[in-house]
Amino acid sequence: MPRAEEGPVTVDATFRFIRPKSHYGPDGCLRDKFKDARVSLGQTGAQACGDGDNLEKAVLDALQAKGVYVNDIQVWDFRRKSYWTQDPELEGVTIRLWTDGPFEKP
Repeated sequence: MPRAEEGPVTVDATFRFIRPKSHYGPDGCLRDKFKDARVSLGQTGAQACGDGDNLEKAVLDALQAKGVYVNDIQVWDFRRKSYWTQDPELEGVTIRLWTDGPFEKP
């Protein structure tokens, strides 16, 4: 098993959530207060959602528990994006992780 990374780490996490039914009116259309101005600017589907600091903490705790790094204080850059999706196949999180040096210590 590889040893935990001991140097600085960058984490990039993209979260995708299914929209709650409460976002839609009785006609099945998205309620005005839940429409995202960025969608009309061509960023289809983009909308900040979820409680960002709790999402980040969950990812950091999971990576530390799995031994990816020694302590989450090593994370010097955390990039988070979150989107609504209507496709259950896309729901979840994608995590990319990199370091300044080789990930596996000799």
